[in-house]
Amino acid sequence: MLNSVLSYLFSSDPGILNYVAFLITSMAIYSILGLGLNLQWGVTG
Repeated sequence: MLNSVLSYLFSSDPGILNYVAFLITSMAIYSILGLGLNLQWGVTG
């Protein structure tokens, strides 16, 4: 089931792959920024 979904994603237009890559990148950046904010608030608060 998972292999068929992956093969469908990779065989479809690259717009979906770009969207998934953008989603993962934005989530990673958001988590890094959130971690930095939590550390900063922990130090100042």
